[in-house]
Amino acid sequence: MYMLGIDIGTTNWKVVAYDPNGAAAARWSCPARTERLPGGWATYDPEAIWSAVCTGIREVLAQLAERNESPEAIASVAVTSVGEAGVFLDEAGQALGPAIAWFDPRTQEINRFWTDQVGSQTVYEVTGFPPQYIASINKMMWIKKFEPEIYAKAKRWLCIADYVAFRLCGKAVMDYSLASRTMAFDIRKRQWSDTLLSLAELPVSLMPELAPSGTKIGMVQEQAQAETGLTGRTVVATGGHDHICGALAVGVCEPGQCLDSLGTAEAILLTLDRPVLSPELLESGFALGCHTAPDRYYFIAVMQSAGGTVEWLCESLGEAEAQLAAGDRGRLYSLLMEEAAKAPAGSDGLLFLPDLLGSVCPTNEAARGAWIGLRPHHRRAHLLRSAVEGLAHDSFLNLSRMESLSGMKGDSVVVIGGGTRNNLWMQAKADVAQRPMHVPLTDEATTLGAAILGAVGAGLHKDVKAALEAVKLEERVVTPNPGLAEVYSKAHEAFTKIYPGLVDVFDALVSAEGAK
Repeated sequence: MYMLGIDIGTTNWKVVAYDPNGAAAARWSCPARTERLPGGWATYDPEAIWSAVCTGIREVLAQLAERNESPEAIASVAVTSVGEAGVFLDEAGQALGPAIAWFDPRTQEINRFWTDQVGSQTVYEVTGFPPQYIASINKMMWIKKFEPEIYAKAKRWLCIADYVAFRLCGKAVMDYSLASRTMAFDIRKRQWSDTLLSLAELPVSLMPELAPSGTKIGMVQEQAQAETGLTGRTVVATGGHDHICGALAVGVCEPGQCLDSLGTAEAILLTLDRPVLSPELLESGFALGCHTAPDRYYFIAVMQSAGGTVEWLCESLGEAEAQLAAGDRGRLYSLLMEEAAKAPAGSDGLLFLPDLLGSVCPTNEAARGAWIGLRPHHRRAHLLRSAVEGLAHDSFLNLSRMESLSGMKGDSVVVIGGGTRNNLWMQAKADVAQRPMHVPLTDEATTLGAAILGAVGAGLHKDVKAALEAVKLEERVVTPNPGLAEVYSKAHEAFTKIYPGLVDVFDALVSAEGAK
C-alpha cells in the first residue's frame, strides 16, 4: 500500500507516492503557476491548481503501473500547502475568483485595522499571531471590501490545501496548523474566534470545520476519481501548513527541537509542548501555532526572501554567467556560488540585510534590503558571499531570540528545503551559529509529512509516533569550522545593529516614495 502526499508550494507543486517506510515510489512536479501582477500582486488560479494535481496524480499512477501496481494500492492522500492563501467557495462548492498569494502586499492597508483600531495585543492574545498582512483574515476582508460581487456569493473559506482536499472528497475541513495562519483561530481553545471574526464583520459560518492533522475526512469522491484516476477506496485526510508538515517528516516534534525550512521564503521553527504567549514574543514578530504533531505547538520566524534573495542575486549580478549557463538556472547558481566562495569568510567587512520584501520578525513592511560597509576593494564575489552570509546571520538572530524568549535551546538544527543544495549557504549557517546543521537526505520533506498524516488517517500507521518509527531518513551533517567562530561572532554582533539603525531610514524612504 502507498501513501500519497501533495504539496502546493510557492515555487513548485508536487505529488509523491511513498511506501509505509517513507521511500518514494513515484513522483511528479511542476513549477508553481503564479500570475504576477503590477505592484507585487500575485494570484493562483484554483482550477489551475486542481488541474495540476489531477495531472500529477495520473502521472504518479502511471509510474506505479509500470511496477504492476494498480490505483487500489493508494491507501491514503493528504495535502500540504503554503499557509495563508485561500479561496472563497459558493453554495455549489465552486471557487470564486483567483486565490490571493500568501505574499501579495495588497492587504497591507487592511492589516492596519488590526494594529491601529483593534490593537496587536488583543489579536495576539487570542491567536498567537502578531498582526501581519499575509494572514488569511486580511485577504477575506480585502475581497469583501474591493470585490463585493465575489463576497456576496461566498459560503466558505478554504486555504489551498483544504481546497484540494475538498475537490478530492467533497468535505470542507481545515487542520489546526493552517487555521493557525488565518489570524481567526483561538490558539488555546482550538476553535474559530467569534470575537475576531465579528470585529472583521465576517460570519463564523464562512469558516470550515476544524480537525487535527492526520484526521480522516472522507474518501475520494466519484468526480475526483474520474479526474485523477484514484479509486473510491482511497482515504482523504487532513494535512497541514507546508513548513510544519516538513517538520513532522524529519521528526522535529519534541520540545526544544529546531527546524530551518529553506525555500523561496525561510522559516525557523522551535517546537513547544504548550502555548507560550508574552509581550516580548509579540514585539519580536514570532507567531505561535499548532504543530501537525499531536499536542505540540511551535514558534515560527519567517524571512520572506531567502531562496528568493539568492535567485535575485543570480539574476541581477549574473548576466554574463546566464549566457554561459545557456538557460540552466542550476548551473548559473553554481557558477556564482563558486565565485562567492573565493571571497574570505566575513566578506572583508561587508554585511547584507536581506529584507528585500520587508521584515516579518519584527514586523515592518517598510524594511528594505541593504549592503553595509561597502569599500572600493569589494568586488562581486564579496557582494554574493555577504548576501549568503546575511541570510545566515538573519536566521541565527531569529533563532537566538526565539530560544532566549522561550527558555529552550537546541544543540543542532535540522534543515530542509531546496536551499540545502547550496553548500556555501549551509556552511555559512553552521559557521555563523557554530552549531551542526543536520540535513535529511530527502528532497520532499513536505510531501512526506503530508503523506504520513494521510497514512495515519487511513490507519496504515497507528499514530504519528509509529509512522516516524517506520520512516527512517539518513542525513548528512554540516559541521561548523571553529576557526571561524571569532570572525563570525564579531560580524554577527555588527549585523544585529543594522536593522535598528536603519528603521528611520526605511520610514524616510517610504515617505519619499509616497511623495512621487
